[in-house]
Order: sequence, then structure tokens, then C-alpha cells
Amino acid sequence: MATIPKGNAIALQALRPSEFKVADFIDDKITNYIKDGRAAEAARIKRLQDEGKQLMDINKDIKVDAINTIPNLQNEANKLVKEAMEDKAYAGRIANNYNLTYAERAEANRKAQAKADNVVLLSKHLSDPNFIKSYNEKLSTDPATIFEGDDTLQFINALKNAEIKMKFDANGNPLVAYPNQNQKPDDPVEWKDFSDLAMRLGQGFEKDLSGDIEDLAKQQASNMYSKFEENKSGNVKISGTKFLKDEASTSFDATFGGYDINNKDPYLKQFSYEVLGKKFISNEEDYKKVKDAWVNKLESYTPKESSYIVQKSAAELELERLRIEQAKKDLRTNPSSAATPQSKVSITQAGGIMQIDGTGKGRLVEGGTLFNLNNKEYIAGYKVPNSNNKGFHTEYAIVGRDEQGRMAFKEKTTRGDIAVRLAGYNIDPIMVENAILSGTASKNNAWKPTTSKNLKSFNQARTTDEEDESVGLVGIVRRTPTN
Repeated sequence: MATIPKGNAIALQALRPSEFKVADFIDDKITNYIKDGRAAEAARIKRLQDEGKQLMDINKDIKVDAINTIPNLQNEANKLVKEAMEDKAYAGRIANNYNLTYAERAEANRKAQAKADNVVLLSKHLSDPNFIKSYNEKLSTDPATIFEGDDTLQFINALKNAEIKMKFDANGNPLVAYPNQNQKPDDPVEWKDFSDLAMRLGQGFEKDLSGDIEDLAKQQASNMYSKFEENKSGNVKISGTKFLKDEASTSFDATFGGYDINNKDPYLKQFSYEVLGKKFISNEEDYKKVKDAWVNKLESYTPKESSYIVQKSAAELELERLRIEQAKKDLRTNPSSAATPQSKVSITQAGGIMQIDGTGKGRLVEGGTLFNLNNKEYIAGYKVPNSNNKGFHTEYAIVGRDEQGRMAFKEKTTRGDIAVRLAGYNIDPIMVENAILSGTASKNNAWKPTTSKNLKSFNQARTTDEEDESVGLVGIVRRTPTN
């Protein structure tokens, strides 16, 4: 075997085969394809090689950090870190697997990157001393001051009991699940956005507004009722309060607005949680239930007053009727004293008659009692409701005639004037008043033009016998009765 000179051996080192790598096999395959005239296949392999190198470069830049946080969350946080690292490793392994499409290999990198990015964010937040301090403060917060439906309260309780599970969703976002005291054992687990809960753990709890909600309801209820009083029979008085349901419904709309699934009003949120059995409004039907419950709450705070008063017993009413009948009888045949001649009084219902104001206008006054005093003058008595609509009083006028012979009155006279006139006939004014009050209430119709213009004729009443039972109008007579 020939011996190569020592100096030439050094010169020939470059011809010695170097250490082979995987890429060398691929390069040889590409060279052979080119030699065989298979340029298209060579180009495809070259493209796959470049894609694999690109994906590997991306994979190298994916960084997965460890998470150091509160003890009861550490195990689940570690699981997320481990999964993110495994996804990174998997994406690296398949980067040069040409049996998979580039889209499949790139998607593996994307998922690995998303999980790694979220791990970095969680590490910064959950390792922050301020977060850990806030968490410890929440552990010592009195639960009675916190809204029962606050997610963070349930989350804290689950953390205290180490009842937390975490995972990534399909897009690499961290999710968390924990027991909800309002769920049944057979209910499916509800996975929630962990990032949102983690941020809220660093903020305050949602204050329990139950007391404020009651105060608001009481304040609105103070304007949601009206008082009423009825005395239709004249003997039984009914009074009380009435709840204004329509106004209460309108008040709800004005306070909380119409149905809106995105309504964030804290009062509506907490009240609906109570009404719907530890759930929140999710549809229009839920909203209606909450609205009806609010109206019912207002009604519960309105005053409940009622009164049913029988002013006179049946025996008292019968006695009063008999007294009135006797009064009417006495008015017709009232014996006078030895010094006073006997008075003759006839009583008729006044019906509808005209009052004239002196300017060419008149109005029909319905109801009333007409007294014919010894065929010398007429007095009309009217039963008039009191201004407070509680009971009645009497009003009087003197009958006269207009130029056409129709009975009419211009204005009513005083009770004192009537008392003097009745005394002249030896008639008891109380009997007259009782007779008037036993009749129907009077009613004033609208003013209208009238043909009665000669008001001087009001100064003389007609006294012919055939008119004793007539129903006419009342006028003013300013003269002393004669017997």
C-alpha cells in the first residue's frame, strides 16, 4: 500500500468525508432528483425543506415561563405550563414532517405560541405581589357584605377548598371551572374565562345591594297609592288606599329601561338574581318575571288601610224615617198656638226648574222640595253635597215668576231669611230641613240663553188655588208674610 507523504496528507484533509446530518440526506435526494431529470420533485422537496426550517425558527422563539402564585392555584398553573411546553415540543417535532401539510404544521406552532403567550401573561399577573395581597385580603372579607352572585366570591371559596380545575380552550386561552353552590350535582361543569376572573381577583368584591334595593322600592312605593272614600248610601262610609299598579309598572321601565340582555344595572342584576332563583336575566321572559316581581314588591310596601263604618244602625235609620214622615205630616197640619192662626203647608217635589242670572242666561236646577206656605209664597229647599263630598246640607230660595208666568229664581237666599219666614207661619225649620234631606240631591245643569228678561216680575208670587201643587222655579221675594 503506497504511503502518502506527510505534507500531502494534510493537503488532502478536505477530501475526507465530514460528519453526516439529516439535512445531507435530503440534499442528496434533491441532487439525485435533479440528475434524474425530476426537477419538479426536487423543487417540492426544497420548498418543504425551507418551510421546515422556517417553522423550526419560529418554534425556537416560543418561550414558556414558569408561574409562581398562591399555593391553592399552583398545581393547576403548573399543568398549564406543562401543556404549553408539550405543545411547543410537538410543533418542533413535526416541523420537518413532510407527510403533514404546511398548514397543519403551522397551526401546531400557532397553538403553541398562543398557549405560551397566555402563560407569560398569567405568570406576570398571578406572581404579582399586589395580586397575592388582594387575594389574602379577600379571604378575610365578611361574606355578608358581598353579593351572593359575585363570581369572584364563589371562585375564592373554591380556591380555599382547592376545588379548581384549569385548561386551555381551542384558541389557547386559559379556562377555569369550580363548584357553584347554586348548581346541582348532575349539572355540567361551567368553564369560565380565567383571565377575566384573575383580573377581578385584584379588584373589590361586588357589594351586596339588597338593603339599597329595599330602600329604593320603599321610596317608589310611597308614591304608588291613592286614598279613596265612598259614602254612596249616605249611611255606610268606605275608605282606604288603592295601589296604582300601572304607575308602578311605568316606574320600573323608567328606572331600569326596557329589555336589554346587556343591561349592567347593578340593582337590576342583583334583584333578578333573587327573583330567578340564583340566575340572571337571559331572555325577555325572564325580564317580565323580574318586572312583575318589582311591581309586587312596591305593592307590599304601600299602606294597607281600609275602613267600613255604618254611621247609623237599621233601627236608627227606621226611627229617622218615621221622624221625617211625621215632620212632613206636621208641616201640612201644624196646629198653632192660641195666639197664632193655624198654618197650611203643601209639599211637592220641585223637579227641574230654571235659575236666571239677570243677563239673559239660565240653567235648569233638578231636584229639590217645594213648600207652599198658606198660598202666599213658595220656598224651594235643595239637598246639596258638602264641599268635601261627606254628607249634605240644605240651601233655600224664594219662588217667583218671570214675565211669561214661569216660576224661576235669580239667586238663593240665606238660612236666616228662611228661618224668619217659617217662624211667621209657626213652622219648625228643623222639620223643613229633615223633609229636604229625605229627598234626592239637586243637580245644576249648564248655563244657556233664556227668554226670561223681565226680572221685576220676581217680586210677586202667584197664589191661585189651582197652582198649589205646581212645580215651578224659585225667585226672591223680599216681603213679610201675612196670615
